[in-house]
Amino acid sequence: MKFLFRDSIVASLFYFTTFFFWVTFIVPLEQDFLQTSGSLLFLPAAGRILPVLFFGIKTMPALFLSSLIAWNFFWPYDLYEARNIGLLISFLAILIAWGIFKFLDAEISFDSKLKLSNWRHLVLFILLCSLLNGLLDGAYYSTDVNIINPFISLRFFVGDVTGTIFILVFCMLIVSAFDIKRN
Repeated sequence: MKFLFRDSIVASLFYFTTFFFWVTFIVPLEQDFLQTSGSLLFLPAAGRILPVLFFGIKTMPALFLSSLIAWNFFWPYDLYEARNIGLLISFLAILIAWGIFKFLDAEISFDSKLKLSNWRHLVLFILLCSLLNGLLDGAYYSTDVNIINPFISLRFFVGDVTGTIFILVFCMLIVSAFDIKRN
């Protein structure tokens, strides 16, 4: 809790950055698919999941506020009507996954030196968050449009996983390219 304000600001900026790059570069390519089933490379999922892994659960309120601002004020398209419920479901998926991992006493933070077991837990956490988000948001949006379509859940899952892994690899490449050392 010592650096709550700083961590919240950094997490929010990270979310806004992933949202901006997704809207600018990915959404124009996927415009037809977004209308019916979701993105295959959803970068804002990384903006939700990775700050929670890096800074902890304490950044969730700032991330939720950032996502509300991004989707309600910076989203340039009129594709979804009830975005805020979908956002709430997405953050609940992260909270549920966090609770499961804490219940199982699995290490899911970047606090210690990363070992192979930590990487497994990080990937499993990303997969669990994406699976829960895919199932819950897919079910919600299926009922919202009155069409039962399992591909919505599948595309949410795939988009969250690919977006988060893409951003994680991108950040790792930046860190290794600039030889950034952590304290």
